[in-house]
Amino acid sequence: CQKQKDGQYLCFCGKKKLIYDRLKGQKCINGQIVQNGSLKSDGSKLPGLPGLRLTTKSIHQSARDDNINVQCVGLRIKPLSHELNSTYVPLRNVSVEAWIDMFAADVTLTQVYVNQEESPIEAIYVFPIEENAAVYSFTAQIDDRTITAVIKEKKTAEQEYQTAVQQGQTAVLMRQSEQTLDTFTVNIL
Repeated sequence: CQKQKDGQYLCFCGKKKLIYDRLKGQKCINGQIVQNGSLKSDGSKLPGLPGLRLTTKSIHQSARDDNINVQCVGLRIKPLSHELNSTYVPLRNVSVEAWIDMFAADVTLTQVYVNQEESPIEAIYVFPIEENAAVYSFTAQIDDRTITAVIKEKKTAEQEYQTAVQQGQTAVLMRQSEQTLDTFTVNIL
């Protein structure tokens, strides 16, 4: 989705780039716009989608970890060193678009979080993935800026992130969790 100057979000669906609005409950499924679960944006019925299973089950821990104390997923405000608890940034919308070919899937997950704080925050995004999955692209859109991840040597990336934080610039640092190898943590300022 792209944020327009009027504050509205313009979202595109599938290869045909059909325009849809997530804030009105519209979703993109297999290149078609769905509203209210089974209707297209024009009100006509959506044809059957073989093999598609919609679920609302929440993921609260690492995909392979039975320990319920594992850090919850989502975007949370990075706590100050003296704070024990952290506050979560409200998740306003989620959409998933997947292209499946034989045994491989290319999945795009879009999550819209809204910072309700009066000033910029440093936040941590935690996301679990399955053991055989790989993250090959990460993009964060913050206001009118789009940040696309670039792979760098770990120490260099951490130094650049800290420098950006000290200068008050927008920065993103993505790294694999050391506790559970299937969880990625992203620091965002």
